[in-house]
Amino acid sequence: MRAAIADWRCWGEDSNAALRSRIQDKIQMSKSELMAIGYSDVAIDAFWETFVDYLAAMETRSHAKLVQDFQTEGGESEYLVWYMRLLTAGYMKKNAETFQPFIDGLYPGQTVAQFCAAEVEPMGKECDQPQIAALTEALQVGVKIEYLDGSAGPGEDLQSYVCSPTVEATTQQEPVSITLLYRPGHYDILYPRESEEKEAE
Repeated sequence: MRAAIADWRCWGEDSNAALRSRIQDKIQMSKSELMAIGYSDVAIDAFWETFVDYLAAMETRSHAKLVQDFQTEGGESEYLVWYMRLLTAGYMKKNAETFQPFIDGLYPGQTVAQFCAAEVEPMGKECDQPQIAALTEALQVGVKIEYLDGSAGPGEDLQSYVCSPTVEATTQQEPVSITLLYRPGHYDILYPRESEEKEAE
């Protein structure tokens, strides 16, 4: 893995311009989309507004400040995380027929709406593959996850999971993707070496 990774940073420390611009556009439109699904304006407005304002201010914040923001409990970062949970739940509910088979395998008898209420919307719940797939589609950002969870033996490559937005949704824009390292209960951002990125192209 060391040969393929140039650097790593804790989640929230980097402010990649293309990724930020893509997310800004999505967040601007997301409030009306969530309200169309059934979320209340009163319930989500403060979280949406905080997210929009934070994204606009990211360019002026240092890496140290971003890290501090995301490590401070009860701060703005919790508003951001909860709103991302809403985006995830909203996408799953809007596309319930796609996600119901996954939910049946994880929690037999639960509907997608029930799963979202119990496992997606509440803070403190871990993000599993159905949630990752939903957020990837909601934001149109691809994700590759390297699992540092003890499943790989000595000398073996880490297990990985790649989730890309559907082709139809990305034909009009340059694909954006991030690589994450998963350790139980935590994700870090990884930066692949340029040679690896060129080979992938």
